Amino acid sequence: MPNVTKTFSEVSVSDSFFLAKGERGTYELTGTFDATLILEYSKNGGKSWEPQLSTTATLTEAPLTKPGLYRFRCSVYTSGDPVITLADADDVLYRLTDKRTGQVPFEVRQSGVAMKRAVDVVTDAATVVLDMAHRDKAIFDWTLGDDRILGEPINPIDGALLVLRVRQGAGDSDFEIDFDAIFAWTDTIAETQPTVGLAKTTTYLFQYDETEDRWDAMGVRAEDAA
Repeated sequence: MPNVTKTFSEVSVSDSFFLAKGERGTYELTGTFDATLILEYSKNGGKSWEPQLSTTATLTEAPLTKPGLYRFRCSVYTSGDPVITLADADDVLYRLTDKRTGQVPFEVRQSGVAMKRAVDVVTDAATVVLDMAHRDKAIFDWTLGDDRILGEPINPIDGALLVLRVRQGAGDSDFEIDFDAIFAWTDTIAETQPTVGLAKTTTYLFQYDETEDRWDAMGVRAEDAA
């Protein structure tokens, strides 16, 4: 069954989304609105529906795993444009797995909105500022041409994931990054400089904490040095 997207402008229900056994799906609610949305589930082909959650706020993309039908119901509508998405999650193009927990904190799918700009190529400069553009996840490719400064990303949203893939450029290929203080490192994930060696890649994963106004380091994967 195709993905389902609907912008509510009144009390109504969306089309149904079918999830087969063994498949994975996702749901998401975005927009600015004054309304109540309910995620509903049916295990008997739509004869009866069970509420799974009710919200008056946006919902970050989350998984669907039980086989059956899903839909959103707008039970109260006052104003705004709540946008729901029910989507297939099996067409994964890029996935970053936390080897310590086995969890998948980040993935990009053909069906996901993120694929419209799956990878942003960074324009190399003395100071680089990444634009999250209010996305809940983004991948950036950056080839270093010299020692650089990574400034505070702009337009983040709470819980957003940022994947930064840094490659060494020409010359000595031992360039370093001065990370802004908003990037928070830990005892287990220490600040790590890009791997030395032409075209060697280091991948960083950060998550934005709006309350603390910081980007928490979630993981670093460094290619072996030359």
